Amino acid sequence: MHITPDIALSSWLPYKLREQETAHWMYTGTEPYTEPFFDETIHKCRSLPENSKLKRSVSSCDILPEWSLPNTLQPSAIIFHVSRCGSTLLSQLLGIDKRHVVLSEVPFFDELLRAKYAGTGKDLSALLPHAISFYGQKRVGNETRLFIKSDSWHLFFYEQWRALYPGIPFILLYRRPDEVIFSQEKKRGMHAVPGVIEKEVFTLGNLPEDFHLNPNGYMAAVLEQYYTKMKQIHLSDSNAYLINYNEGLATVAEKVYTLTHTSLQQADRQAFQERCVYDAKEPEKNFQGLAPDESKIAPYMEKAFQLYQALELLRVPQ
Repeated sequence: MHITPDIALSSWLPYKLREQETAHWMYTGTEPYTEPFFDETIHKCRSLPENSKLKRSVSSCDILPEWSLPNTLQPSAIIFHVSRCGSTLLSQLLGIDKRHVVLSEVPFFDELLRAKYAGTGKDLSALLPHAISFYGQKRVGNETRLFIKSDSWHLFFYEQWRALYPGIPFILLYRRPDEVIFSQEKKRGMHAVPGVIEKEVFTLGNLPEDFHLNPNGYMAAVLEQYYTKMKQIHLSDSNAYLINYNEGLATVAEKVYTLTHTSLQQADRQAFQERCVYDAKEPEKNFQGLAPDESKIAPYMEKAFQLYQALELLRVPQ
């Protein structure tokens, strides 16, 4: 019997990149991808016997195109976002339907896209669709949709994503800058700390270097670039949709269903409302809304607010 890659690699996926040459593989079985972030799914799957610490499953990255799997799900939509704007909850709402595969900030996708800025500088972005073919496997058999939530800085890789998937909806999810920054104060994301994400990724200008003196000012500068990039995308791409967090995440999920021609039932709407009661990152806790002082806009936020308002004028024309 001839063993083809789609049989041999069923339920396996490349999950970690090493030195831009080697892909580490993990078996996921039929474990649902329901954790808030995909790195948590990786942690969960480590306990499967196929992923024993006594052995490692590795290959050259260059083999991905040859092993790329046929007949897997293609993305129905990709969610771009400015961070702390409900994107995690949105991905969980989309995943309520067990036929939906939802990939939330997959580390391996990010490593492929950012490879050219690190190490040997080798551009591995062409491997992205081949990697996605493994993540889009129909591991149970009844899967019908694939949704990808990108990392926030993947806005600057928009051109690569669009070249791969020219006809699908791109969701541009954003939020008021003061609310985003208020959330970042509690726990800062990778993009909110200088040097964690290569500065070359942020293509629309230099970011401030006085992070320790004004970390919120640094995040405001990042948001300026995010809002600017979203505006550029929206004005040039008729399949890119500006959506504000303040529309309500249940409503946002319904919009994504509509844009992807996904059947929406009353039971879906009810499930959305019930899930929105709980925290996205800690689903066992009730959601506690943020409350920054809206009467005080710090000077470092002024430009970010101007760019935010420009998006609002495009989203809701006067």
